[in-house]
Amino acid sequence: MQERPDGDVELPRQRPDGDAEVTIPTASFQVPPCPSCGGILKPDVVFFGDSLPPERAQRSLELARQAPAVLVVGSSLAVWSAFRLVKTAKEKGATVAIVNVGPTRGDELADLAVSALAGETMIQLAAHPTLLINPADY
Repeated sequence: MQERPDGDVELPRQRPDGDAEVTIPTASFQVPPCPSCGGILKPDVVFFGDSLPPERAQRSLELARQAPAVLVVGSSLAVWSAFRLVKTAKEKGATVAIVNVGPTRGDELADLAVSALAGETMIQLAAHPTLLINPADY
């Protein structure tokens, strides 16, 4: 966030892919080092452009082959590793639903495609009475 001359705070502008454009000088940003090895500290996620760990990619593909349905939320499926899961599931007979703002690479495979904001849609979906899950059942 950056303060404007009129005293208001300018929030980062969100891009369609969900990233935010940060207006602070990047030279002042410090990445915390890993306390164990001194390398770059980052969460246990795969960032755009990074490779999936092979065992995770294989397990995901196995699950896609067995899935009766796939719900894609907030992804354009532009990267092969995500699109291939949807493609594999569809080839095995799965129903595919996509919630995303704008077109996706998987739209032709989708049985249902909803152009909507992922967060708002998931909040409404989670509150739907026919979808409420009793944790005691699991």
